[in-house]
Amino acid sequence: MRLVCSERLPKVPASARLAREVVGDHLGSRLDDGTIASVRLLVSELVTNVVEHVGEDGDVELVLGVTDTGIRVEVRDPGPGFEATAVRPAAPGEPGWGLHFVSVLADRWAADREGVARVWFEIDRRPSGEATPVR
Repeated sequence: MRLVCSERLPKVPASARLAREVVGDHLGSRLDDGTIASVRLLVSELVTNVVEHVGEDGDVELVLGVTDTGIRVEVRDPGPGFEATAVRPAAPGEPGWGLHFVSVLADRWAADREGVARVWFEIDRRPSGEATPVR
């Protein structure tokens, strides 16, 4: 992965918006409109998960990179991490949709703990004019 940027964000609700802005600023010119919209949504959901489910200490780190096949995004936090399992959507109107969206929109993703807890996803570049598929 070739690093595009790494941004530390405070663990507050407004950081989901800030993360979307970072994605637009650093990846907007590299991706088609549909893909950038998907990346913004996924980043927003993952940052929100950190804000809601991880204790007060530390910041959220957003890492954006370019791979040979597309882009990679990592959301890191000082929390204990979790085991990624099959993801089902929550009931309509209920919280719990974030990882479901990641599993549907990303080509690859995982949650792991390598020094810090992180969730990462990759989205492959599409040929010009081809939309990001919904699985």
